[in-house]
Amino acid sequence: MENKKNYLENDLVKKFLEDYKSATNKEYDQNRVVGNNGYTPGQTFVLTGEIAYKTTEINGAKAVYWYLTAEGGVELSLMALMGVSSLKGYITNAEEEISVDYYDKKSKSKETRTIHATVTSDFDFDEVWQPASRNLLTLAGMIADGDLKLKGKTVTYLGTVVKPIIAKKDSEQNGETVKEGYRRAIETRLWSIE
Repeated sequence: MENKKNYLENDLVKKFLEDYKSATNKEYDQNRVVGNNGYTPGQTFVLTGEIAYKTTEINGAKAVYWYLTAEGGVELSLMALMGVSSLKGYITNAEEEISVDYYDKKSKSKETRTIHATVTSDFDFDEVWQPASRNLLTLAGMIADGDLKLKGKTVTYLGTVVKPIIAKKDSEQNGETVKEGYRRAIETRLWSIE
């Protein structure tokens, strides 16, 4: 049985939306989802044509990154939109489990978790955006100068593909301690721009 109740009409939710707009001077993205890197495969955005960069803090470290703005104030990382030029070594099958190792400091032992690719049901790599340049700064300059026009283009999140790798050295990755030889994975978001 499908639930037809509109939870956006809840008084507390409406108050949150009012306070958010008052505090930030912009509308809250009511389609925002949590998990899955914040996007659902198939989710679309319409670009405003604007490009900017910002400095932020991610996991305690300063980061500076380029982003494109979409209607509703959504900021999409330009580097993430660039995706990959080939699927060589990547897995797209959501049924296939990829094991990833990490060192648990509390138990002082190697632990394993599994991840999966998550792509749209009709995923086709030919739809993945292949930018005019793979050099991030050149691409940013092309967009900023108006030589690459993106205003009004629809961006579609196609999902995340996974490439299994072996750690070449000890490191910290996304808050996990990794030792040389551990199984790891590169998770790459793929997008179309039309």
